[in-house]
Amino acid sequence: MRWLDRLLKRATTSETLIFCECNDSDCLECLPIKEEEYLAIRSRHPGSAQVLIGHEDKTDNILEAHKGYLVVQEIGR
Repeated sequence: MRWLDRLLKRATTSETLIFCECNDSDCLECLPIKEEEYLAIRSRHPGSAQVLIGHEDKTDNILEAHKGYLVVQEIGR
């Protein structure tokens, strides 16, 4: 049963990688994010984008700042 507890704990705390959602169509960089955090952000800010710090545009409205990435609302999106 301990192995199951460890497996479940790892499954709920593990991070996954998603592509940076910046406006640079050539950007292939990824950012680590926990699935539950990603889903919570999408729930709070539908239509938002997660971008690496430094990948935001001057016109982006920064909604949240996290370790290594920002949640932005792109103008015209």
